[in-house]
This record gives sequence, C-alpha cells and structure tokens, in this order.
Amino acid sequence: EDEDEDEEEDPDSLLFWTKDPDRSSGGGPGYAWQETGTGAEICVSVPLPPEVSTKQIKADIRTFSIKCEVAGKTILDAKLWGEVDMDESHWDFESKDGRPYLLLTLAKLDRRTRWEALLKDQPAYIKAKESPKKAAAAVESTAVAVDAEVVDIDAALRMANAARAESEGGGIVDV
Repeated sequence: EDEDEDEEEDPDSLLFWTKDPDRSSGGGPGYAWQETGTGAEICVSVPLPPEVSTKQIKADIRTFSIKCEVAGKTILDAKLWGEVDMDESHWDFESKDGRPYLLLTLAKLDRRTRWEALLKDQPAYIKAKESPKKAAAAVESTAVAVDAEVVDIDAALRMANAARAESEGGGIVDV
C-alpha cells in the first residue's frame, strides 16, 4: 500500500443517504456524515465488508467524543465538533444494494446549532493524510444513491451469509 497515492474515495460516495446540499455534511477515510433534515441529529455511515460480524464492531459514542472500530481498524477516534446526548445516540445496521452499513446516529444536545464538521478542530472533509491518528484505509464502497430499506441485524447477517455462501461456496458470519 502506497500512502502517497492520490487515489482516495470521495467521502460523499460513502453516504448511505442521498446527499442534500442544504445540510451540513462531510466525511473521511471509511465514513461519511450528514445532518438530518430537522438538524437534531448527525448520521454517520460506515460501509462494512460483507464478511464482518457484529463481534468485530466497536462503537462508543460519548458526549464529547466518538470511537468506531471495524474488524480491528479504527475508523473514528476523536473529539466531536459539538456535544451529543449519549442516551439518545445509538448505532444500527442497515443494508443498501445488498451491502451492510453501520449507521451511527448522534443526537445533538444543541439541536439548533448547525455543525461545521463532525470532528473538533478538523475540516468537514478529511483526507487520509490529514486524518486524526491516521485512521485506517477507507472501507471499499460501491454505494449509489437509491431508496433504502431498514433491516434488522438478523436479516443483515442472513443476507451476508447467503452472499458469502454464493461467492465462496460456504461460510457463516459469527454472531
């Protein structure tokens, strides 16, 4: 892997949702973020490799910081631009075009303030070379803006297992 390569995935291509130019948004290596229509929440999308299991996901949302690891690779580990309500914030799995995503929903404490960036003292869009603590290389994404449906974790894992079984002739994702 050559770190000097300029081939970097456009963070907007990692968005689970269709990009809305009227909302604050941005991204970095392996994730994208966007404010909700009401401005009350920040939604962070992390495309997942099909073979990832729930045991390989670590997400910690604090009032002032966020940490997200996928299969041992740190995607986010930094202070947030604004404060979030830990009790109202959560993460979930969803699927789009057969690809699993980790969606982190951050409930803003001050819902009227428009966030300039996801991370404190960082631009809205972060390149891999500028990433705090040199975040892991971006997770591959083939995301295309389409309507999405919400699925539960069991359905997402069944879908991942079926896709893996078809492509490899077998294999089960641990739960």
